[in-house]
Amino acid sequence: MAHTEKIEKKRFMQFMFKPTLACNLACRYCHIHSSRDKENFIISLNQAKEVFDWILAYCQSGGVNQVDILWHGGEPLLIKTDLMLDIIEYYSELFSRYNIAVSNSIQTNLLLFNNLHVPIIRKYFDNTVGFSFDCNSTDRCYRDGRDASADIWQKALQLKTLGVNLGAITQITKDNYSRIDEIYQKFKQSGISFKFSRIRETDIFKEELHDDEYIEAVTKLFVRWVEDSPQTIMISNFVEYLNMLLGGRYSSCCFQKDCNILSFTSDGSIFFCDRSFPVGTVGNIHKDTPSQVKSNVIKSIKQGNTEPKECNECKYRQICNSGCLYNRISGWHRQECYSFFNIMEFISGYLENMGYNVKYR
Repeated sequence: MAHTEKIEKKRFMQFMFKPTLACNLACRYCHIHSSRDKENFIISLNQAKEVFDWILAYCQSGGVNQVDILWHGGEPLLIKTDLMLDIIEYYSELFSRYNIAVSNSIQTNLLLFNNLHVPIIRKYFDNTVGFSFDCNSTDRCYRDGRDASADIWQKALQLKTLGVNLGAITQITKDNYSRIDEIYQKFKQSGISFKFSRIRETDIFKEELHDDEYIEAVTKLFVRWVEDSPQTIMISNFVEYLNMLLGGRYSSCCFQKDCNILSFTSDGSIFFCDRSFPVGTVGNIHKDTPSQVKSNVIKSIKQGNTEPKECNECKYRQICNSGCLYNRISGWHRQECYSFFNIMEFISGYLENMGYNVKYR
Protein backbone atom coordinates (compact mmCIF):
# COMPACT_ATOMS: atom_id res chain seq x y z
CA MET A 1 0.00 0.00 0.00
CA ALA A 2 1.40 3.36 -0.97
CA HIS A 3 2.27 5.61 1.91
CA THR A 4 0.30 8.85 1.96
CA GLU A 5 1.02 11.79 4.20
CA LYS A 6 -1.77 13.70 5.83
CA ILE A 7 -1.85 17.21 4.42
CA GLU A 8 -2.74 19.75 7.06
CA LYS A 9 -5.43 22.16 5.94
CA LYS A 10 -4.42 25.79 6.24
CA ARG A 11 -6.81 27.94 8.25
CA PHE A 12 -5.83 31.58 7.92
CA MET A 13 -6.80 34.70 9.85
CA GLN A 14 -5.54 38.24 9.85
CA PHE A 15 -5.27 40.18 13.09
CA MET A 16 -5.00 43.95 12.93
CA PHE A 17 -2.79 45.24 15.73
CA LYS A 18 -3.11 48.90 16.73
CA PRO A 19 -0.31 49.72 19.20
CA THR A 20 -1.67 53.27 19.41
CA LEU A 21 -4.55 55.36 18.12
CA ALA A 22 -2.36 58.46 18.16
CA CYS A 23 -1.17 59.86 14.85
CA ASN A 24 1.22 62.51 13.59
CA LEU A 25 -1.34 63.49 10.96
CA ALA A 26 -4.94 64.69 11.11
CA CYS A 27 -6.43 63.53 7.82
CA ARG A 28 -9.79 65.19 7.33
CA TYR A 29 -11.63 61.96 6.53
CA CYS A 30 -10.06 59.72 9.19
CA HIS A 31 -12.74 57.70 10.99
CA ILE A 32 -10.47 57.23 14.01
CA HIS A 33 -9.69 60.94 14.39
CA SER A 34 -12.80 61.73 16.46
CA SER A 35 -12.16 58.79 18.79
CA ARG A 36 -8.70 59.64 20.09
CA ASP A 37 -9.59 60.32 23.67
CA LYS A 38 -6.18 58.93 24.72
CA GLU A 39 -3.99 60.69 22.18
CA ASN A 40 -0.63 59.89 23.74
CA PHE A 41 -1.34 56.32 24.84
CA ILE A 42 1.08 53.78 23.35
CA ILE A 43 0.93 50.11 24.24
CA SER A 44 3.57 48.67 26.56
CA LEU A 45 5.37 45.37 26.01
CA ASN A 46 3.38 43.67 28.78
CA GLN A 47 0.10 44.93 27.34
CA ALA A 48 1.12 43.71 23.88
CA LYS A 49 1.97 40.28 25.36
CA GLU A 50 -1.55 40.11 26.80
CA VAL A 51 -3.02 40.85 23.36
CA PHE A 52 -1.01 38.15 21.62
CA ASP A 53 -1.54 35.59 24.38
CA TRP A 54 -5.27 36.14 23.84
CA ILE A 55 -4.86 35.86 20.05
CA LEU A 56 -3.04 32.55 20.51
CA ALA A 57 -5.94 31.22 22.59
CA TYR A 58 -8.36 32.38 19.89
CA CYS A 59 -6.36 30.58 17.20
CA GLN A 60 -6.14 27.39 19.22
CA SER A 61 -9.88 27.38 19.89
CA GLY A 62 -10.64 27.60 16.16
CA GLY A 63 -7.86 25.55 14.60
CA VAL A 64 -6.18 28.59 13.02
CA ASN A 65 -2.64 27.65 11.99
CA GLN A 66 -1.63 30.58 9.78
CA VAL A 67 -1.87 34.24 10.77
CA ASP A 68 -0.90 37.64 9.46
CA ILE A 69 -0.31 40.44 11.94
CA LEU A 70 -1.17 43.77 10.31
CA TRP A 71 0.41 46.71 12.15
CA HIS A 72 -2.01 49.59 11.91
CA GLY A 73 -3.11 52.66 13.80
CA GLY A 74 -3.30 55.55 14.38
CA GLU A 75 0.28 55.59 13.19
CA PRO A 76 2.09 52.37 14.20
CA LEU A 77 5.56 53.88 13.76
CA LEU A 78 4.95 56.20 16.71
CA ILE A 79 6.19 53.38 18.92
CA LYS A 80 9.96 53.12 19.35
CA THR A 81 11.82 50.64 17.19
CA ASP A 82 13.15 48.64 20.14
CA LEU A 83 9.62 48.16 21.50
CA MET A 84 8.37 47.21 18.03
CA LEU A 85 11.12 44.61 17.74
CA ASP A 86 10.46 43.24 21.25
CA ILE A 87 6.76 42.79 20.43
CA ILE A 88 7.45 41.06 17.10
CA GLU A 89 10.03 38.73 18.61
CA TYR A 90 7.64 37.84 21.43
CA TYR A 91 4.70 36.80 19.28
CA SER A 92 6.91 35.21 16.60
CA GLU A 93 8.37 32.85 19.18
CA LEU A 94 4.95 32.34 20.77
CA PHE A 95 3.22 31.29 17.53
CA SER A 96 6.20 29.19 16.43
CA ARG A 97 6.05 27.26 19.71
CA TYR A 98 2.51 26.17 18.83
CA ASN A 99 3.16 25.52 15.10
CA ILE A 100 1.28 28.56 13.88
CA ALA A 101 2.86 30.18 10.83
CA VAL A 102 3.06 33.96 11.11
CA SER A 103 3.63 36.73 8.61
CA ASN A 104 3.63 40.48 9.15
CA SER A 105 2.38 43.49 7.24
CA ILE A 106 2.14 47.19 8.01
CA GLN A 107 0.14 50.23 6.93
CA THR A 108 1.76 53.58 7.71
CA ASN A 109 1.98 57.16 6.48
CA LEU A 110 5.78 56.68 6.19
CA LEU A 111 6.71 60.05 7.72
CA LEU A 112 8.35 58.53 10.82
CA PHE A 113 10.17 55.80 8.92
CA ASN A 114 13.92 55.87 9.51
CA ASN A 115 17.01 53.72 9.00
CA LEU A 116 16.35 51.81 12.24
CA HIS A 117 13.16 50.40 10.72
CA VAL A 118 14.86 49.01 7.61
CA PRO A 119 16.36 45.81 9.13
CA ILE A 120 13.06 45.11 10.94
CA ILE A 121 11.09 45.48 7.70
CA ARG A 122 13.54 43.29 5.81
CA LYS A 123 13.57 40.52 8.40
CA TYR A 124 9.96 40.40 9.53
CA PHE A 125 7.84 42.17 6.89
CA ASP A 126 9.17 40.54 3.73
CA ASN A 127 10.90 43.84 2.92
CA THR A 128 7.48 45.34 2.11
CA VAL A 129 5.66 48.40 3.46
CA GLY A 130 2.12 49.55 2.76
CA PHE A 131 1.54 53.28 2.91
CA SER A 132 -1.31 55.71 2.48
CA PHE A 133 -0.95 58.52 -0.04
CA ASP A 134 -3.50 60.69 -1.84
CA CYS A 135 -2.55 62.35 -5.13
CA ASN A 136 -3.81 65.85 -5.91
CA SER A 137 -5.79 66.06 -2.70
CA THR A 138 -5.49 68.25 0.39
CA ASP A 139 -7.26 65.88 2.80
CA ARG A 140 -4.08 64.21 4.10
CA CYS A 141 -2.62 66.88 6.32
CA TYR A 142 -0.55 67.60 9.41
CA ARG A 143 -2.20 68.52 12.67
CA ASP A 144 -1.63 72.21 11.94
CA GLY A 145 -3.48 71.89 8.62
CA ARG A 146 -0.46 71.79 6.28
CA ASP A 147 -0.65 69.37 3.37
CA ALA A 148 1.53 66.31 4.05
CA SER A 149 1.41 64.77 0.57
CA ALA A 150 4.76 66.04 -0.73
CA ASP A 151 6.60 64.86 2.39
CA ILE A 152 5.01 61.41 2.22
CA TRP A 153 5.94 61.02 -1.44
CA GLN A 154 9.51 62.12 -0.82
CA LYS A 155 9.80 59.52 1.94
CA ALA A 156 8.41 56.85 -0.39
CA LEU A 157 11.01 57.63 -3.04
CA GLN A 158 13.77 57.49 -0.41
CA LEU A 159 12.64 54.02 0.65
CA LYS A 160 12.59 52.91 -2.99
CA THR A 161 16.27 53.81 -3.25
CA LEU A 162 16.94 51.61 -0.20
CA GLY A 163 15.33 48.66 -1.97
CA VAL A 164 12.20 48.52 0.19
CA ASN A 165 9.12 47.25 -1.66
CA LEU A 166 6.16 49.64 -1.45
CA GLY A 167 2.45 49.39 -2.07
CA ALA A 168 0.09 52.34 -1.68
CA ILE A 169 -3.55 52.91 -0.86
CA THR A 170 -4.84 56.07 -2.52
CA GLN A 171 -8.23 57.73 -2.17
CA ILE A 172 -10.29 58.91 -5.12
CA THR A 173 -11.90 62.17 -3.99
CA LYS A 174 -13.75 65.20 -5.28
CA ASP A 175 -10.38 66.96 -5.54
CA ASN A 176 -8.71 64.44 -7.81
CA TYR A 177 -11.26 62.26 -9.64
CA SER A 178 -10.94 64.36 -12.82
CA ARG A 179 -7.13 64.00 -12.72
CA ILE A 180 -6.99 60.23 -12.73
CA ASP A 181 -4.40 60.07 -15.50
CA GLU A 182 -2.01 62.18 -13.41
CA ILE A 183 -2.48 59.76 -10.51
CA TYR A 184 -1.67 56.78 -12.70
CA GLN A 185 1.38 58.47 -14.19
CA LYS A 186 2.76 59.38 -10.77
CA PHE A 187 2.63 55.79 -9.54
CA LYS A 188 3.88 54.35 -12.82
CA GLN A 189 6.89 56.63 -13.01
CA SER A 190 7.89 55.64 -9.49
CA GLY A 191 7.24 51.93 -10.03
CA ILE A 192 4.87 51.77 -7.04
CA SER A 193 1.80 49.55 -7.30
CA PHE A 194 -1.37 50.71 -5.59
CA LYS A 195 -4.93 50.11 -4.55
CA PHE A 196 -7.59 52.79 -4.89
CA SER A 197 -10.34 53.37 -2.39
CA ARG A 198 -13.26 55.66 -1.77
CA ILE A 199 -13.72 57.71 1.37
CA ARG A 200 -16.50 56.53 3.64
CA GLU A 201 -18.60 59.32 5.10
CA THR A 202 -18.44 59.79 8.86
CA ASP A 203 -19.93 62.18 11.35
CA ILE A 204 -16.90 64.45 10.89
CA PHE A 205 -16.45 64.16 7.12
CA LYS A 206 -19.00 64.51 4.34
CA GLU A 207 -17.69 63.29 1.00
CA GLU A 208 -18.89 65.35 -1.97
CA LEU A 209 -17.81 62.90 -4.65
CA HIS A 210 -20.88 61.67 -6.54
CA ASP A 211 -21.26 57.97 -7.38
CA ASP A 212 -21.14 58.63 -11.12
CA GLU A 213 -17.98 60.71 -10.73
CA TYR A 214 -16.33 57.84 -8.89
CA ILE A 215 -17.43 55.36 -11.59
CA GLU A 216 -16.10 57.69 -14.28
CA ALA A 217 -12.71 57.89 -12.58
CA VAL A 218 -12.40 54.14 -11.98
CA THR A 219 -13.40 53.11 -15.52
CA LYS A 220 -11.01 55.66 -17.01
CA LEU A 221 -8.25 54.35 -14.77
CA PHE A 222 -8.99 50.77 -15.83
CA VAL A 223 -8.62 51.59 -19.52
CA ARG A 224 -5.46 53.58 -18.87
CA TRP A 225 -3.94 50.66 -16.95
CA VAL A 226 -5.07 47.72 -19.09
CA GLU A 227 -4.01 49.35 -22.36
CA ASP A 228 -0.67 50.59 -21.07
CA SER A 229 2.43 49.03 -22.57
CA PRO A 230 4.64 48.05 -20.95
CA GLN A 231 2.46 47.44 -17.91
CA THR A 232 4.89 47.96 -15.04
CA ILE A 233 2.69 48.36 -11.94
CA MET A 234 -0.20 46.47 -10.44
CA ILE A 235 -3.52 48.03 -9.44
CA SER A 236 -4.77 45.40 -7.03
CA ASN A 237 -8.48 46.30 -7.38
CA PHE A 238 -8.39 45.52 -11.10
CA VAL A 239 -6.45 42.29 -10.61
CA GLU A 240 -9.21 41.25 -8.20
CA TYR A 241 -11.99 42.25 -10.59
CA LEU A 242 -10.40 40.38 -13.50
CA ASN A 243 -10.03 37.24 -11.37
CA MET A 244 -13.67 37.51 -10.36
CA LEU A 245 -14.98 37.98 -13.89
CA LEU A 246 -12.75 35.50 -15.68
CA GLY A 247 -12.39 32.82 -13.04
CA GLY A 248 -14.97 33.45 -10.36
CA ARG A 249 -12.24 33.78 -7.73
CA TYR A 250 -11.73 36.51 -5.17
CA SER A 251 -9.52 37.17 -2.19
CA SER A 252 -10.50 40.56 -0.79
CA CYS A 253 -12.28 40.52 2.55
CA CYS A 254 -14.84 42.95 1.08
CA PHE A 255 -16.32 40.10 -0.97
CA GLN A 256 -16.32 37.41 1.70
CA LYS A 257 -19.58 36.29 3.24
CA ASP A 258 -17.85 36.03 6.58
CA CYS A 259 -15.32 38.46 8.00
CA ASN A 260 -12.05 36.79 9.02
CA ILE A 261 -10.29 39.84 10.46
CA LEU A 262 -10.18 40.93 14.08
CA SER A 263 -8.78 44.31 15.07
CA PHE A 264 -7.18 45.01 18.46
CA THR A 265 -6.58 48.40 20.04
CA SER A 266 -4.05 49.18 22.74
CA ASP A 267 -6.62 48.96 25.56
CA GLY A 268 -7.59 45.40 24.57
CA SER A 269 -10.80 46.28 22.70
CA ILE A 270 -11.65 43.97 19.80
CA PHE A 271 -13.46 44.89 16.56
CA PHE A 272 -14.44 42.56 13.75
CA CYS A 273 -12.67 44.83 11.27
CA ASP A 274 -11.07 48.25 11.12
CA ARG A 275 -14.08 49.77 9.39
CA SER A 276 -16.28 49.00 12.39
CA PHE A 277 -14.13 51.13 14.72
CA PRO A 278 -15.12 52.71 17.09
CA VAL A 279 -18.71 51.41 17.33
CA GLY A 280 -18.44 47.77 16.25
CA THR A 281 -16.74 46.25 19.27
CA VAL A 282 -17.16 42.51 19.77
CA GLY A 283 -15.34 42.29 23.09
CA ASN A 284 -12.22 43.01 25.10
CA ILE A 285 -9.33 40.68 25.89
CA HIS A 286 -9.52 41.58 29.58
CA LYS A 287 -13.10 40.42 30.08
CA ASP A 288 -14.16 38.22 27.15
CA THR A 289 -13.02 34.72 26.24
CA PRO A 290 -12.36 33.67 22.63
CA SER A 291 -15.64 31.73 22.59
CA GLN A 292 -17.57 34.82 23.75
CA VAL A 293 -15.95 36.96 21.05
CA LYS A 294 -16.67 34.33 18.40
CA SER A 295 -20.31 34.35 19.46
CA ASN A 296 -20.41 38.14 19.13
CA VAL A 297 -18.75 37.98 15.71
CA ILE A 298 -21.31 35.42 14.53
CA LYS A 299 -24.12 37.70 15.68
CA SER A 300 -22.60 40.57 13.70
CA ILE A 301 -22.22 38.39 10.61
CA LYS A 302 -25.84 37.22 10.85
CA GLN A 303 -26.93 40.84 11.14
CA GLY A 304 -24.92 41.75 8.05
CA ASN A 305 -25.98 38.68 6.06
CA THR A 306 -29.50 40.00 5.76
CA GLU A 307 -29.04 40.74 2.09
CA PRO A 308 -30.69 43.76 0.48
CA LYS A 309 -33.62 42.85 -1.79
CA GLU A 310 -31.90 44.32 -4.83
CA CYS A 311 -29.12 41.72 -4.49
CA ASN A 312 -31.47 38.79 -5.18
CA GLU A 313 -31.51 39.23 -8.95
CA CYS A 314 -28.06 40.79 -9.39
CA LYS A 315 -25.78 38.88 -11.77
CA TYR A 316 -22.72 39.63 -9.63
CA ARG A 317 -24.15 38.38 -6.36
CA GLN A 318 -22.19 35.12 -6.53
CA ILE A 319 -18.86 36.90 -6.61
CA CYS A 320 -19.47 39.96 -4.45
CA ASN A 321 -21.68 38.29 -1.80
CA SER A 322 -23.50 41.61 -1.34
CA GLY A 323 -20.26 43.42 -0.63
CA CYS A 324 -18.53 44.44 2.58
CA LEU A 325 -20.08 43.00 5.74
CA TYR A 326 -19.70 46.23 7.68
CA ASN A 327 -21.24 48.26 4.85
CA ARG A 328 -24.27 45.97 4.98
CA ILE A 329 -24.56 46.49 8.71
CA SER A 330 -24.03 50.25 8.55
CA GLY A 331 -26.37 50.82 5.60
CA TRP A 332 -23.62 52.10 3.26
CA HIS A 333 -23.99 49.12 0.90
CA ARG A 334 -26.38 50.81 -1.54
CA GLN A 335 -23.80 53.41 -2.48
CA GLU A 336 -21.15 50.72 -2.72
CA CYS A 337 -23.34 48.37 -4.78
CA TYR A 338 -24.33 51.01 -7.32
CA SER A 339 -20.71 51.87 -8.01
CA PHE A 340 -19.51 48.26 -8.01
CA PHE A 341 -22.26 47.09 -10.37
CA ASN A 342 -21.57 49.80 -12.94
CA ILE A 343 -17.80 49.35 -12.76
CA MET A 344 -18.18 45.59 -13.29
CA GLU A 345 -20.58 46.18 -16.17
CA PHE A 346 -17.99 48.41 -17.85
CA ILE A 347 -15.11 45.97 -17.34
CA SER A 348 -17.25 43.00 -18.43
CA GLY A 349 -18.19 44.76 -21.65
CA TYR A 350 -14.58 45.72 -22.26
CA LEU A 351 -13.41 42.12 -21.80
CA GLU A 352 -16.13 40.74 -24.08
CA ASN A 353 -15.11 43.15 -26.81
CA MET A 354 -11.59 41.77 -26.41
CA GLY A 355 -12.89 38.21 -26.97
CA TYR A 356 -12.80 36.94 -23.40
CA ASN A 357 -15.42 34.58 -21.97
CA VAL A 358 -16.78 36.54 -19.02
CA LYS A 359 -18.60 34.84 -16.17
CA TYR A 360 -21.92 36.23 -14.90
CA ARG A 361 -22.43 38.37 -18.04
